[in-house]
Amino acid sequence: MLEFFSEFAPHGQSYLWTPAILWVSVVSDLIIAISFISLPGVLIYFARKHPQRAAIESLAVLPAYTSHVHMSPEERALAGVRAGMVRLAIGIEDEADLWADLEQALARVAVAT
Repeated sequence: MLEFFSEFAPHGQSYLWTPAILWVSVVSDLIIAISFISLPGVLIYFARKHPQRAAIESLAVLPAYTSHVHMSPEERALAGVRAGMVRLAIGIEDEADLWADLEQALARVAVAT
């Protein structure tokens, strides 16, 4: 049984205990650990600094005039994007508030046309 284990190198043998190679490994592991530990704080910082990008509020967008404006009308038609299409990105607001906002917006559109 001991013969089986004698074929394996002891821990650290792959580095041959060369200090330069060992320190590269130690430093890279520290950088990885620091980045994982700091990630939640960085995300919270950017979410507070740019709340519009935190995906907590709902948004209504006209794709034909925003995200697909670079396309020709023929390309938009092939992609299924019509001029009156509205894309809704729903955030974390209350459902009743969202329905009230949509009804108010649709009522304004109906009056304007």
